[in-house]
Amino acid sequence: VSSLVTMLDSSVGWLDAKNLIAYGMMSFYQRHFYDQYHRLLEFATDNRKPPAKLIPLVVAARMMAVDPSYTKTSLELVTPTFDCIETKIVYDGVSYALKSAGMYGDQKMLSNYLLSQHSQENLQIIELFCNVICMHRIHWSKDFILNVTPAVHSWCDSLDPQEYPWARQALAVVE
Repeated sequence: VSSLVTMLDSSVGWLDAKNLIAYGMMSFYQRHFYDQYHRLLEFATDNRKPPAKLIPLVVAARMMAVDPSYTKTSLELVTPTFDCIETKIVYDGVSYALKSAGMYGDQKMLSNYLLSQHSQENLQIIELFCNVICMHRIHWSKDFILNVTPAVHSWCDSLDPQEYPWARQALAVVE
């Protein structure tokens, strides 16, 4: 695994890194997801090497795509990666995991997760949440929209819609 982290560190970008993880480790983690959960959590909280955070993010995204029942546990791997959200590769990894949750995972679990983040103040994370909510390829259920509306309002109501167009777009989706 440490050699994979070294390869991730030298990878060209997000897509290269995602493919390395998806094809190099996915079958192992699919078979041993709960047994290896603690190890995945260690990668998610490792601040020394932000690229290591991609391992749990890609595994979480792929597990939700395999079976929506993994959504809650997979999303628990996403939050510890927020401390490196300013790193583009981590931002892209979080985006990938959240989009997978919306497209293939349990939308009720995702809406509960987003509601649990209602007091989030980091603008990059809020922007990412809003961009995921605005994705046209994801067919949100009415329940999802109803559930996330309070969180979207708590993130966006105080933002200038001219300065933050993603906030305006997210509010339009939930209204």
